[in-house]
Amino acid sequence: MSQVSATSPALSWRWAPAILLPACAGILLTVYGFDAKIIAFAVITLTALILWALELLPDAMVATALPVIYIVAGVGTPQKILEPWTSAIGWLVLGGLIIGAFMMKTGLARRLALRCIYMMGGSFNRLLWGILLAGLIMAPFIPSVLGRSAVLAVICIGICEALALEKGSREGAAILLAGFVAVAGPKLAFLTGGADLAMAMKLASRAMNQPVAWIEYAMHNFVPAVLYSAMSILCVILILRPKSSGDIRSIVHKQVSELGPMTTPERKAMALLGVLLAFLVTDRFHGIDVGWIMLLLPCVAFLPGVNLLNEADFKKLNYPPILFVVGCMTIGSAAMACGADKLLSKALLPMLNGSEMYTVIAALGIGALIGLVLTPMAAYATLTISIVEIAQHLQVPPLLVFYSYSYGLDQYLFPYEYAVLLYFYATGYPHMGHLIKVLGARMVASVPFVALIAYPYWKLVLGHHN
Repeated sequence: MSQVSATSPALSWRWAPAILLPACAGILLTVYGFDAKIIAFAVITLTALILWALELLPDAMVATALPVIYIVAGVGTPQKILEPWTSAIGWLVLGGLIIGAFMMKTGLARRLALRCIYMMGGSFNRLLWGILLAGLIMAPFIPSVLGRSAVLAVICIGICEALALEKGSREGAAILLAGFVAVAGPKLAFLTGGADLAMAMKLASRAMNQPVAWIEYAMHNFVPAVLYSAMSILCVILILRPKSSGDIRSIVHKQVSELGPMTTPERKAMALLGVLLAFLVTDRFHGIDVGWIMLLLPCVAFLPGVNLLNEADFKKLNYPPILFVVGCMTIGSAAMACGADKLLSKALLPMLNGSEMYTVIAALGIGALIGLVLTPMAAYATLTISIVEIAQHLQVPPLLVFYSYSYGLDQYLFPYEYAVLLYFYATGYPHMGHLIKVLGARMVASVPFVALIAYPYWKLVLGHHN
């Protein structure tokens, strides 16, 4: 495959939108008399979003430079712009990387996933439910969706190969899409299910001036997320109608047997996860931020006598996601610093103004639409605060609207929309047609799901909590 040189016309044309669109936006805002700080915010943010969308520069590099450019351009003071860098979110992501590292190094992640699949195994459809169960169990401990994807994708590919499924077959596509659903859906169940969700919840809590505890979020979202994930698996089964005569259970049992008995490092890792879960569940009582818990407890893995990880493992951690998450958060802090959040809220208000039910469903639609052009991380960073402010203005519980917006951001049709979907699509087993049919059906089904299941449930638990 030929590479495009740095000076080639093709690469130059790719940079055109990143230059021309922000420049046009700046000119229009100037003509309409907007404040200089808001114009600077709009131009800088739009440039960053285009750079991310077109992958012109490394995501983490753009995110790291973003707050500095905001400060230099006078969008806000360093104290306001850099506030996210002193929050617990970056440490939560680092802790998640450490947890993922020792779960994968010890083999515990693979063992848990295979055990879940084996427990549900037997028929082909039960295999898909087993994949979902594996994703649900890993979700609260590994905020990195790509980390969970790496575990499940390898297992899914191994099962496809053992069953001699061809790439592009309905059965192969069903297994890999079940793997994707098992990563994407359970993310919504836990505050630590995804770094982007944790970041957005922190922004929403700040805008509401109301912190949401880990156990509180789980009470609000575990049941809807499990049902939503089950609905997603049903979409895979009903649309693709996979059939397989292979002995699924024996194939998975063989992979489980190859792991051998549980090792001492795996037992240590399991014990550490148990302590971690206990702290997460009780955070409402001890008051320690989830981010600090997610970092401090995993650090035990390096202590003498535990020895799950060492210095070499620490150096191998993938640090850019930390910079990307915290850098993205500065979009929200910069918007609040210059007043752009109020303007965004005013622009979105007509789309969300209506009955409470309409506002919730409209937030779902806005999330789905913005997801066509922005990654979930960028979409959360850009609009979370405005979504919350609109809900407050309309006297609708902000969490109702924010949760629905989160479900909207989990709607996809094309691989480019989400790195995790691209990861599973790149295996070659699902074709574009499979994606559009299954995820399109899932997108359509999400509307009655939110209206008839999630919304009434949220109303019930939020009302009970209040």
